[in-house]
Amino acid sequence: MSGVLGLRARGPEVTDIPFDSALWHNPPAPTTRLAMLNDLVKSGRLIGRTEVEVRALLGSPQNHVNAADSAGNFTLWYSPGVRRAGNWLNTFLRIRIDGATGRVSEVHEVTD
Repeated sequence: MSGVLGLRARGPEVTDIPFDSALWHNPPAPTTRLAMLNDLVKSGRLIGRTEVEVRALLGSPQNHVNAADSAGNFTLWYSPGVRRAGNWLNTFLRIRIDGATGRVSEVHEVTD
């Protein structure tokens, strides 16, 4: 089931909350980052930001896909750091940086 988009791994016990950079860097609970993913995706706050700006907000990504595609686009991957108890799915924040502009062009929650 790898690469399934849009399937939410969190259950009703993880309520969405607005993104807060301070809470992202120092989450008070194991599910805090997971609860902020929807706001990061839906708000559009990352669209148009540079990689440096994204790193200032979110810290270092867990994975930076260094191999750019033919257009120079590359991807930053962030993990919220938890998996819901009893759930075999992992959830990630996928941020695509446009090679031509050097700015975020897409933000997705990805579950696999």
